[in-house]
Amino acid sequence: MVYSYDYFYQNSLFYSSCWSKDTEITFVNALIEHKRAGNFHRDGNNCRAVLCMLYDVHKVHGRKVQYDVGQKKVKKLKERHATFSWIINLPGVVVNHERRYVVAEDHIWEIICKARVLGKCYVNMYEDMLEEMCVLLAPDRPIEGLGDGTEEVDPLDDFVMMLE
Repeated sequence: MVYSYDYFYQNSLFYSSCWSKDTEITFVNALIEHKRAGNFHRDGNNCRAVLCMLYDVHKVHGRKVQYDVGQKKVKKLKERHATFSWIINLPGVVVNHERRYVVAEDHIWEIICKARVLGKCYVNMYEDMLEEMCVLLAPDRPIEGLGDGTEEVDPLDDFVMMLE
């Protein structure tokens, strides 16, 4: 699929001058440590873990991040994880986790992008934080055949209906 002006690139959507990829790695690794300590739960409020993570980000990167920004970042990570998990489980989507790529035919990408706006970030692109997100948000599932586990309806149902 050829990118056009309305397709997002991950770097421009996920990161900014105030929130770099390195900042996010520190953020996620701190959350993983808090999950191992029992302070972070995938479906919980996670106030203590987020506050401690913000301290870690400040200590490592010298950036003071407000609590509400930390909460929004957790929410965005969950959204990214759910979207990418959904995409890689769709029929017609080929994923190579070792070489870190995702490919599908153009008409499949068009359907994905119509179904979920965030899907535009993954047109032929891999989720760089997938392994960390799996540890944080879905540790009981292997990466192959990864699913979010929070969807009430099978995510393939809507996709199959769109193909028909």
